[in-house]
Amino acid sequence: MVEEMKEMLIPDEIRSHSSFLTNKRLDIVITKLDYYKEEAWATPNIPNIGRYFACLYTLFDNVFSVLHKEHLDNLKILFTDYWNKYNTLQDEKKQSFRTVYELLFICDEINREMKWSLQRYEYFFKLGTQSVKSTETGLAIIHQGGGFFGGSRVPKVPRNPSESSS
Repeated sequence: MVEEMKEMLIPDEIRSHSSFLTNKRLDIVITKLDYYKEEAWATPNIPNIGRYFACLYTLFDNVFSVLHKEHLDNLKILFTDYWNKYNTLQDEKKQSFRTVYELLFICDEINREMKWSLQRYEYFFKLGTQSVKSTETGLAIIHQGGGFFGGSRVPKVPRNPSESSS
């Protein structure tokens, strides 16, 4: 009841602006995440995997409240696996390429699990078409060259060669 009242009191513009800022912040984290994943795979070592994991945890900290329970349960297991494996690195005799790659694979699983859960809200890809609000809006989109061309204009093609020289 209290949440519903809060929803009614917050104007759509503020809710929309807040979502925009959150998505902008998440985009920065996800961009870094992809960069650190690439670095960790290009040069697999503990510092690179540490940055990859730190980015994963930052993303988790920002989105855990919207993740589905099934995904949260899987992530809890994966985070525990990561920390258990990471703690073995304190013993230098147990540090090996195998351990490094095991951590890397766990990070990849965490990454996929979070992105999969976010995709359930169509965060990354919209798999359907958006309905047009009105005929005028639809015509405006077509006039602007929307659709597959994403706002680009198709150049006019001359009807005969003499028109192209003028």
